[in-house]
Amino acid sequence: MFKNMKLSTSITISIAVIVILCTGILFSMSNNNMSKVMRNTAVDNMITSLEAKNQIIQSYIESSESTLMAYSKANDFKKFLKSPNNTALFEASQTYTESFYEELVGWEGIYLSEWNTHVIAHANKNVVGITTREGEPLKALQDAMMATEGVYNTGIIVSPASQQLVLSMYCPIYDTDGTPLGLVGGATIASNLKNVLDSLTIKGLENAKYSLINVNTGTYIFDNNEELMTQQIEDPMLLSVMDKISDSPELNIETLSYVGENGKKHIAVYKSIPERGWAIVLSDSEAEIFATANSNRVILGIISVISIGLTSFISFIVVKMSMKPLGFVENEINKLKDLNLTPSKDIIKYSSYKNEVGQIADAIYTLATTFRDISGTLHKCSDSLTSSSNHISNSSEALMECVEDNAATTEELSASIISTNSAIEAVSHEISYISDMVVKIEEKVKDGNDRSEDLIKISEDMRNSAEQTLVTSVDKINITKQDIETAIDKLNALMKINEMANQIVQITKQTNLLSLNASIEAARAGDAGRGFAVVASEIGNLANSSSRTASEIQHLVEESNLSIEMVRECFNDIIQFMEKDVATEFESFVNLSKGYSTSVETIRSAIHEIENRTSDCVQSVDNIKVQIGNVRMASNDNEAGVEEIISKNERTTSAADDINKIAQENRNNAMAIKNIADSFKND
Repeated sequence: MFKNMKLSTSITISIAVIVILCTGILFSMSNNNMSKVMRNTAVDNMITSLEAKNQIIQSYIESSESTLMAYSKANDFKKFLKSPNNTALFEASQTYTESFYEELVGWEGIYLSEWNTHVIAHANKNVVGITTREGEPLKALQDAMMATEGVYNTGIIVSPASQQLVLSMYCPIYDTDGTPLGLVGGATIASNLKNVLDSLTIKGLENAKYSLINVNTGTYIFDNNEELMTQQIEDPMLLSVMDKISDSPELNIETLSYVGENGKKHIAVYKSIPERGWAIVLSDSEAEIFATANSNRVILGIISVISIGLTSFISFIVVKMSMKPLGFVENEINKLKDLNLTPSKDIIKYSSYKNEVGQIADAIYTLATTFRDISGTLHKCSDSLTSSSNHISNSSEALMECVEDNAATTEELSASIISTNSAIEAVSHEISYISDMVVKIEEKVKDGNDRSEDLIKISEDMRNSAEQTLVTSVDKINITKQDIETAIDKLNALMKINEMANQIVQITKQTNLLSLNASIEAARAGDAGRGFAVVASEIGNLANSSSRTASEIQHLVEESNLSIEMVRECFNDIIQFMEKDVATEFESFVNLSKGYSTSVETIRSAIHEIENRTSDCVQSVDNIKVQIGNVRMASNDNEAGVEEIISKNERTTSAADDINKIAQENRNNAMAIKNIADSFKND
């Protein structure tokens, strides 16, 4: 795929592909984790809101029951119930009832009645004298009150008088011997409770809906749609919740996934209130629950794309700059391929580098210098051979002329032989010069071998340095991991705030109990304790406010715990990225260094082979010199036997022809050597 591309382009593409794969994996993991965290956070927020609504309902009911209980403790009530016709006691009881009612907020009414529900004191004086129940309803009410300790709560019902939703309550009044004398009754307007519940919204889930339902009767108590209140439940989701609570009454808080009427997926959280026979249900669409996750997914995708583009661009620039010296070295190698030995000024600059490019540039510079020396030597040898060939050719022609004219003398033949010896001497001299040049080439080859040894040592040092860097990086990763775990442990100290919030809740409960006891004592004190009753009521309100504040603190602590967990997961991703990717890249670099060592070893083997071949060449030149010496000795013998040579003119003529041919071959060889030398470009 990359074989025809430039090295810088292929490296950049490879880096871009790796970055895209890693970023894609990181994006997928982050997206999945983010979706899970968002869903869990939303569900936790819904559960927290559900708990808050339940706490408000319980506090509302307990406060109402405490108020009715305080009203029932009036000192004159028992006396009045024993003497219902006593006018003074009636006036005292009626006045107390009216004044007590004036201090109440959100109550429909409060009254005192005999055991048969005959009203003898009421917040509305016009109602005094009526009987609220008779027959079976009366018997059922009396049995329920007798079976209940304290206040009997009938739940939220539609008031017969005002047609509003009210919380109806009854509290029996017993004589000292346990005989029931009468009862007090009252009803708070439930719309106040609904307004408080409606005001509780969940951040990020503003469209979440809630319903307070009566599991026993299958009717709505509260709902976002006020038209459904007191109506029979037909919503499949709520019917399913009722079935689950009926099958498992011990259920506390559970979640439920379902498809709404609009065809979209929803998530519901519900809590059973078994002592009331009620249940609170909170639901919202997954679209809103995951709205933040979807927005974050888009932002994360944009960041990933920008990161990929920026990383690819920076990688391309870095690779381009890193490959620039290698490009120059490539041009120098191409010049050698074209036999262009023209020296370059920049090659000396790059040969001073200590990296691989510097080593290669130094080798190229040395090789080019050696080739220039060889080229000069070949030129000289070519010129010498040409001169010798011309000289031999001239001598051969002179010898042939002497033989053809038969006028040569022994002295002329001797002079010709002397001339031949001179030519042979010149050839021997030139061959000695060639031998010296071959020895120089051998020295250059040995120098290249020594440089290859240095290159191997540098490569091994680079590999050892990379391995040491790898060990150091792994140690730093482990130290960083320990520091992160220490920081997370310190962040976990925030969980102590949750314990403190629980302590505040316990204090508010005790304060509430203290307020109740104070209200009771104020009721017993009558008019003298009315001011103290107001203070006790304010203390109760303060306790309720403290309870809500503690609940909000718990909610914030839970969000902080989730944030800490998200930080922990992000740091784990970073540590995994450093352990898996950074360490792996260092290991790849070490392996690459080992590959360089292998390549340099191969170069050294090649240089060693050239050295062996050069040694063989030196040996061959020495053999030629020995043979030339033998020829010179033979020529001296021929000079001593001039008379024999003269007698053999015919053979001499034949030898002259052979010499002429050899001279022609020498000229051809000299021309071929010159052509080879001319193929090297030195300027």
